Amino acid sequence: MNLPKVVIDAGEDASGTLVTRLSGIRHAFQPIVDIHTGVVHAYEALLRGTMEGGYPTIASFFDAAYIRHELAEVELILASRAIETLGRLPGGGARRLFLNIDGRTLEDQSFRVDRLLKLAADNDLNPGALCIELSEQHKTAHSSSATMMVAALRAGQIRIALDDFGQGFSELTLLYAFQPEYVKIDRFFVADIARSPRKKLFVSTVVNLAHVLGAKVIAEGIETAEEHTACREIGCDLAQGYYIARPCLEVEQMPGAYRHVMTASSFDRRKRESDETIVRAEVNPVPPVDVDLGMKDVFDRFRRAPDQAYFPVLGHGGEPIGLLHERNLRSFVFSPTGRDILQNSFFAHKLFTFVTRCPIADISRRWRRFSRCMPTVARPRR
Repeated sequence: MNLPKVVIDAGEDASGTLVTRLSGIRHAFQPIVDIHTGVVHAYEALLRGTMEGGYPTIASFFDAAYIRHELAEVELILASRAIETLGRLPGGGARRLFLNIDGRTLEDQSFRVDRLLKLAADNDLNPGALCIELSEQHKTAHSSSATMMVAALRAGQIRIALDDFGQGFSELTLLYAFQPEYVKIDRFFVADIARSPRKKLFVSTVVNLAHVLGAKVIAEGIETAEEHTACREIGCDLAQGYYIARPCLEVEQMPGAYRHVMTASSFDRRKRESDETIVRAEVNPVPPVDVDLGMKDVFDRFRRAPDQAYFPVLGHGGEPIGLLHERNLRSFVFSPTGRDILQNSFFAHKLFTFVTRCPIADISRRWRRFSRCMPTVARPRR
């Protein structure tokens, strides 16, 4: 498809701005799917059209925006367009959107999280459906300003993903500092993983670590059925790449599930032994609460279940986001003044503030995977 040209030149007169010349920039959407079922979990918005505007790479386009002190404004405009495009998808409001943000934006004070939240609200998009992808491409991701910006994003219930994990030298620091909801394995480790025991070992280690920290793992750049199978067997949660689907500009035509993924997973599932019956026997179901539940209703839930020390908390689309422990509210619960403070809208206390991340695991996995996430749990007797 031929895109309109974007007339941009890093060396043009300062009177011309990138912000006013973005008409040819568009987003292609690529699905991120459940690695077992092929059901779409989210879409990543990928820029298209920068080359027609004179920039050989997307990175050079953002370099020009940075040099001209327009990076934050460009990012917000592009985010607005991506959010609007998501709304054109069948069931788009129920989907998640992954946005790549240039790391230098995190140090730009003109990049306001409240503007991003307003863009979501104006398009009837739950902020929990937004996920910002960060990487260590620009060392600003390690700065105190970046840490504060990530905290502001998280306070707005916007999710964080670490992109290209394994590509740099300090991603473990970012994993510790940013506490992302998603970790995206770099394509280098996914390519030919079925034939590489070393790559399998690396990805398996990352998967176990991420799950212990309560993060989901996305295998990025899957191009073959063999790579998909290897990543699924290792324990990755989500898949993205040409094997699933190529980025698409005509988003209205994108399906909500990819049957070839489900078919392949179902065939392999029939061939392997499952511990699901054993795991289910050890599970004690606890009714969850919604992350948007008011604090008064939260207190009522604990009061009606005095022996319950915690409740699972579900976010956008019913996705588990962590646990609400009574101990996190204790200093407020047992004080009339504390309860009034939490229920007072002026203080803007929300349930999300008190949620604790926890290890995650798929109930259909082998018991040994649960043991890795929860090493203190004794192995059940057969």
